[in-house]
Amino acid sequence: MVEIGGGGAATASSFGLGMNKDVAINSGNAAGKVSIQNAGGEIEFIGGPGETPSVAGKGATKDWEIRSGKSQGKVTIQDNGGEILLLGGSTFHQSHIGYGQNGDWFLRSGKTAGKISIQDNGGSLELGGGSGLRASILGSGGNMDALIRSGKPEGKVSLQNGGGTIELLGGGSSQASEIGEGTLQNWWIRSGNNGGVVNIQDHGGATAIGGDVSVAKDLKIAGHIFMQGSSSEMAETTLESRLMEMESKMSQMMETNAQLMAMMAEMKAR
Repeated sequence: MVEIGGGGAATASSFGLGMNKDVAINSGNAAGKVSIQNAGGEIEFIGGPGETPSVAGKGATKDWEIRSGKSQGKVTIQDNGGEILLLGGSTFHQSHIGYGQNGDWFLRSGKTAGKISIQDNGGSLELGGGSGLRASILGSGGNMDALIRSGKPEGKVSLQNGGGTIELLGGGSSQASEIGEGTLQNWWIRSGNNGGVVNIQDHGGATAIGGDVSVAKDLKIAGHIFMQGSSSEMAETTLESRLMEMESKMSQMMETNAQLMAMMAEMKAR
């Protein structure tokens, strides 16, 4: 073993320490520091036959390349707790990994005008999921579908629950539908194209409308129109049967009127 420094209260550095011939490099004092390549140049970690080195201070911009020695290996950072800071400084927004008691993540672009890109070369992005939970997926399959789910079937997905408008479709030559437009939070439901249609319950089932209905153009109805009775004793009837009933009563009234006219004419003749 070779020792450098040490003596008195100073801490020595050691080469060839123990059975594994370890190297322990220390400053002589706890307040001191160890400087490596402080006049420039690169530092390589690991490397050698069959292993991939990590490099500090590479090239003109002094890049760092951090790798595991083998492609099957891993690089572990802060696995005993603590926080990781990305960027920051006097002119950049800082991102945090492992912030606070819950280990929260805050991901920020370095500048307010910047952006964060995820999977911009393709691939899926999963949100949530895990044991017993459903994942939401962005970029699923050949058409890069978006599947938005709550983690549990009993859960819910909330959109704009603090107010604001939701737009569906739109862009290019497509017409947008709007939910929550204006102060009254109106809904505007449109097909993407003027020649398109909006289908409601086209596989069957009831549709309830709670208020007045205004129709700007023709109304085409393939089935019957039912009319609710005005009292509990009156059953629900179709508009067709109600009109036929009214027609029958009108016919009776006209027949009665003809009989009255005939009686009046006979009385005048006397």
